[in-house]
Amino acid sequence: YYAGGAGLYGYGYYGFYGTTYAKVHEPGYFDTSTTIRVETNLYSLSTDALVWTGQSATVDPKSIPDARGSITHAVAQKLKEEKLIP
Repeated sequence: YYAGGAGLYGYGYYGFYGTTYAKVHEPGYFDTSTTIRVETNLYSLSTDALVWTGQSATVDPKSIPDARGSITHAVAQKLKEEKLIP
């Protein structure tokens, strides 16, 4: 995501010119983030049928183990809620 320089447009020519100049000449900044998305599918071993599917996401994890842990926890909680695991 890029956030440009300052200001809204002012009234009249000079208001427009002044704020336009600021937009062009003042530096903006980039805001970056990392999102990890995982799809989890749960199948019945006896029937080979899809029993449950879910999509999870974590934003700006500190590490891969942190991402794995938070997604695993969220999936386990949802499966318990839906009484698919004890």
